[in-house]
Amino acid sequence: MAINDIQVAISDDFFSAFARIPQKQQTKVQHFLTKFQQDPTASGINYEKLHQCRDPRIRSVRIDQTYRGIVLQPKSGNVYMLLWVDHHDRAYEWAKNRICDINPQLGAVQIYRVTEKEEPQAPEDKKDAAMFSSLRDKDLLRLGLPEKLLGDVRSIETEPDLKDFAQSCPEHVYEALVWLSQGESYDDVLSIIAEQGVQEKEGVDTEDFTSALDHPVSRHKFYIAPTEKALLDMLHAPLENWRTFLHPSQRRLVEKSWSGPVRVLGGAGTGKTVVAMHRAKWLAEHMERKSSKKILFTTFTKNLAADIQANLEKIMDKEDFDRIKVINLDRWVMEFLSDQGHGFTVDYGEKSKELWQQSLEMLPSEMELSLGFLKEEWDEVIQPLEISDLDSYIRTERRGRGLALSRQEREGIWPVFERYMGLMDQEKLREPADMMRDARLYLEKGNPSGFGHIIVDEAQDMGVQAFRLLRAMVSEGPDDLFIVGDAHQRIYSVQAALSQCGIRIVGRSTRLRINYRTSEETRRWAMALMKDVFVDDLDGGEDQQEGYISLIHGTEPQILAADNPEAECDAIADHLRLIERNEGALNACCVVLRTHKLLQQYSGELEKRGLVLYPLLPSKPDDREEPGVRIGTMHRVKGLEFDHMLICGMNEDAMPLMSHAMKSEDPEIRKKAEMRDRALLFMAVTRAKKSVFLSGSGKISPWLGENLA
Repeated sequence: MAINDIQVAISDDFFSAFARIPQKQQTKVQHFLTKFQQDPTASGINYEKLHQCRDPRIRSVRIDQTYRGIVLQPKSGNVYMLLWVDHHDRAYEWAKNRICDINPQLGAVQIYRVTEKEEPQAPEDKKDAAMFSSLRDKDLLRLGLPEKLLGDVRSIETEPDLKDFAQSCPEHVYEALVWLSQGESYDDVLSIIAEQGVQEKEGVDTEDFTSALDHPVSRHKFYIAPTEKALLDMLHAPLENWRTFLHPSQRRLVEKSWSGPVRVLGGAGTGKTVVAMHRAKWLAEHMERKSSKKILFTTFTKNLAADIQANLEKIMDKEDFDRIKVINLDRWVMEFLSDQGHGFTVDYGEKSKELWQQSLEMLPSEMELSLGFLKEEWDEVIQPLEISDLDSYIRTERRGRGLALSRQEREGIWPVFERYMGLMDQEKLREPADMMRDARLYLEKGNPSGFGHIIVDEAQDMGVQAFRLLRAMVSEGPDDLFIVGDAHQRIYSVQAALSQCGIRIVGRSTRLRINYRTSEETRRWAMALMKDVFVDDLDGGEDQQEGYISLIHGTEPQILAADNPEAECDAIADHLRLIERNEGALNACCVVLRTHKLLQQYSGELEKRGLVLYPLLPSKPDDREEPGVRIGTMHRVKGLEFDHMLICGMNEDAMPLMSHAMKSEDPEIRKKAEMRDRALLFMAVTRAKKSVFLSGSGKISPWLGENLA
């Protein structure tokens, strides 16, 4: 066999194990892997057969005197698989009951653990109590369950039993069992996994590992490094395996040519941004090399755009990355309009305050309407619908407003809006929505954007003007718009429907269902915040959360109500020190506050208690190499993730925040303001991978419930 024909596949378990071993041994592993990848058959690589190992093909290889790698050495063929690395005793223990083979139903490579007794049989009187008693063996095997695990599945009676089984079962099979346990029908589960490319195959060769590694399930589990440099890059950032190991449901979206705009929905932690980034990478690699058009990757906030750019640079080579422009939409609009000689300045509310006061003079004295109400009418009706004259305003159906206005009242207040528009023109000022509209008009007049494809992340925060602009920025056609979002996390804009903005997604809408970040306990707590709340699907319908699952289990969110702010900060510091004793460095912990004022207050108090803080700044990516507890506002942590989230200062006046909108005369405006704060808390809670700590002092937020620590 020629050395060039040999493939070395590395499992995600190997990378995870590598991340946990000491630095000294990591360096030795890197040296070993370089030699192993060059020639795994070399005489210097000593394969040792393991006694009492379930899989006769599994071998150990020596890293040094005390550390071993676990490898699958094929009986025939050219594929070698690195499965695990650890101290020799722990490595042998891991390998003892592991099997790595090709599933005869699916044709995918699976790694699973068998128990001491391969097929324990449940007693007759307990068979009916088993969770999956209604399914036949062949039904379970059709899901991809290894035959050796049938007995284990027959023993599962409770949710904790199923949770324990996760440690033995292939991940894609466990997903299917969780859906079944939550009430999904067997046929629906088959449909879900078939959409991911996970379905029965005929004539599977269970020794052909080369073909099996190309299966979507295998590609989720294994990485074949094309070069030594690519392998070393992966080893230098082992905790970021998301760069390579896409779930089949994610890969299906990434590596497909779509006939038009695509909408991807997904709850927190389902990997929407990961999918969007890999989609950008795939498009860049498959674009016509002579094309002068670029790919736009855009989102709402500049800090999230900075984080995305930093991560994209890590997963792409420079030539492909240079074909992508990562920028938040507002900034692109400013640059584009500047190139057109637009001549207007964007105003975010500072200069326009005086103009509103002047415009209010046009309101008839008998009309007792506040400036707040008029500005809400402007933001909710006039701006998104681009109303520029009285006749249009009179004919408009004011959807989303809770206070009716008669024709006479509309005629009375229109001069206020007309005066405001005139003053803004006179002062050469534009609101952000105006700038997006103006940019769209330039595009429609024949000034091209220069983009052949657009990817939109956090689309729920885009308003009507933004979506209309995005539609105008790229020609309609294959792979034009790829839009991902989750309205449960809408913290900025008013609701907008894609179809009403010229973006037709019929037949090209899908959702991600599996949460890879947040524990099931945290997910359920967060979803309770949205109970009985209508959440849209970005196109006018409702986004139902049924069918979402988390494969991770952890602790319930901890809630603390302190007597005063000093006692709360003491508790926060104690909680962080406990994490430090258990896990070491605190750079994967994040403290978040609702406002900048609270951020300054709590930063000072925590520093007094000896904690090193790392402020999360706008437009600057979080560098995890830097020490310190991360601290920032709730808005700043959007798009990030941390092992431990501490959401502090949760008093009744902070969440929901008693903003102008919460005090509005219009009940619909108050409802939307409350929904945005619920979404903000939902988003902050679901940044956590391991634990959530929520705290307040005195009268705490009513949303924290009554289960206090």
